[in-house]
Formats: sequence, structure tokens, C-alpha cells
Amino acid sequence: MFLSYLLRMAIIPSPLSKTLTNYVAILLASVTAFVLMKKAAPLYLFGIILTLPSVFASPNLTDSGMRWIGWTMLYLAVGPVLSGSHVFRFRIFTMVLFLGFMHFSAIASGLMGLTGFQLPGGRGVFWGLLNHSNTLGFVASVAAIDSFVRWTRCRTSLAKTIWLCVFILEFTALIRTACRIALLGFFVASFVLALVSDRRTKRNLLTTAILGLCIGFGYSIFVQNSVTVKSINKESLISSLIEKGLVNTRGELWQDRMNEFRSSPFIGIGFCIGGPMAMRVAEDGFMQEPGSSYLAALSMTGLIGMAGFFIMIEPLISATYRLLAGRYGPYPPAYVYTAAFWLVAMLTEGFSHYLGSPFCFATFLWSGVCFDSQKLFPDANPLRMELR
Repeated sequence: MFLSYLLRMAIIPSPLSKTLTNYVAILLASVTAFVLMKKAAPLYLFGIILTLPSVFASPNLTDSGMRWIGWTMLYLAVGPVLSGSHVFRFRIFTMVLFLGFMHFSAIASGLMGLTGFQLPGGRGVFWGLLNHSNTLGFVASVAAIDSFVRWTRCRTSLAKTIWLCVFILEFTALIRTACRIALLGFFVASFVLALVSDRRTKRNLLTTAILGLCIGFGYSIFVQNSVTVKSINKESLISSLIEKGLVNTRGELWQDRMNEFRSSPFIGIGFCIGGPMAMRVAEDGFMQEPGSSYLAALSMTGLIGMAGFFIMIEPLISATYRLLAGRYGPYPPAYVYTAAFWLVAMLTEGFSHYLGSPFCFATFLWSGVCFDSQKLFPDANPLRMELR
């Protein structure tokens, strides 16, 4: 499962169909989760059922049905429906692998940025080791949040130096992607964490954030004038971020989603993302982004399915609330202090309903792990539980 989603994220030629690989991986993971589970959580199963009516509203029942089945299986495999200590370890192990790949990709891309090199075939301003600027932006943001926290927790000068260097590389890669929602997610998650930290950690968070911004922007402005980088990218690496500013590049997409919602407010237009009559295909035949996971849920599944979707991601919301309430103490685990990032990222990106997206996989995986930590071990130290 982990490797199949890396194919979606990385520029790796593969002789196998990515769709087939994903479905096989999801099937195996679902079977594994069912074997390991001790009980099921009816509330989250009910959330899935609420999205089912939208399948029958689609103009292509076969296409929407297959997509919904795959999406549901993914949620069952890594989401909060199936419960048990063994399932939790299975999900934690998968999440640690995924987070490790995020660190590797962000660090490697940051180093590639120093030399003005990136793999050919990607899209956007700077994609480094991956296939798209936004993909790298999300990966670098989550990795930078984690390295940021690890730097504040280090007790030795050597460890602090290493994690500070890692953070600078990852944050620089994030800046170079010019992905605004990834930057916003980084600062929101960091701000949420700062609210519950002690005075020393708050000072470190603020100092490092300012330092990171200065180094990130300074570095980007410096390298954009290099001959090597200009030979790779015709446009400025940092100017695209400055030029976009607060301009809403999702406005038309959001309006389309609202128009679709008004046409069928209760069960939506159908679970048809990517089909011939779907919102991901524009008039010219090119795929169109939904523009927002929340609006995609509202458009595709209506008010009924939207309620189900919020039930499905409730552990992310609950984990963020519990973090702000101080339930995790001063040392919350990685899957808790990065939960807020996914909630922010879904504002302008529609990956939550796209079965092939590694970020759809990550959102539900984080939701499942947060659920387990809250329900199975409500009184345990989550940090120790994560490392066990």
C-alpha cells in the first residue's frame, strides 16, 4: 500500500497500472485490517453509508460505484472504522513509513534546490524529487512541521543542529514550491502547537519561524538569479508566490461546486470525480481540479454526504481540539500536531475524494491513527505509545 502511493507521488516509471496497483494494495490492506481488528466503530461506518446515495445520482453508475467502493475500502483499511491495538500498530507503522518518505523527499528536494537541479517531467515552479510543485509543497510542509517540533524537543546540541539544518532544507523546499495553502497549513499547525507549548518552546517556535522565513525567502531570491536555475525554470522561483499573493485562483472552481450543489442539494451530483460528466473534466477535455475537498464533498454527495464526510474526518478535528485543550500535554505525537495541516489543506485542494491521491490516503490514515490514540489509550502518554 505504501509503495503504491509513492508511485502517485514520485516521478518513477512503472510498468504496472497505478490504478490497479492501488486497488490491489487497498484490498490487501483492508483484509489485513479486518483480520487484526477487535471491534468496529458504528459511527464512522454510518458516515460512509451517508455518502452512498450519491453513487446513484451519478450519470455513470458503474464508474461512480467502482470509485466509491475503492474509496470506502481505503477508508476501512486505514480510517477509524476498524479498531483494536493491533490495527493501531498496523496504521502507526504505515504512517511512520509515509512520514519518513516525506522527510526523505523534502530533504532531497532541498539539497537539489541548492544545486539548481530537479528531476525532469514534473509540473509547476519547483518540484524537486516529486511530480508537482503542490505535491512537494504538501510533503515539505508536513515534514517541516515535524522537524520543527523535533528541533524544539532535542536535548543535545548535536541533535539540535541536525534537526535545525533539516528544518531549513525542508522549509526552503516549501518556499520554493510557491504553494500558498501548504505554507498556510504549516503556519496554522505551528500556531496551534505554540498555543499549548511552554514559554521556552513558544520562543523557539517564534524565533525559528522568523528565521525560517528570512532564510527561505532570502535563499529563494538568491538562487532565482543563478544561471543554473534559470536554465531549468524560465519563471522566477519566488516571484510566482509574490505575484499570486492573496489572489483567489480557486474562485471559479468554488463557484462551479456551489452551482453543482444547488442543482442537487441533498445527495449531490454523484460520486463521479474523473468521469465523462464529472467536474474534473473541463470542456476542452483537460482534467479540472475540484478546488476544495469540502466543496467537492458538498457538490458530489450533497448535504447528506457532507455530514458523512465530516463524521469520517472527525478524529482530525477532535485531535486538534484535544491538543488545544491540553489533553496531550507538552509533547503531543506527530500525528496530532500535524492533523490541523490536513484540515487546512482541504480548503483549496480536492484530494479527499480522489482514490489515487497520496493525500487522500494520508488524510484517512491520520484520521484513523488519531482515533485510535483517543479511544484506545485516552489516559496514556501518546508519545511513548507511538514509540513503543
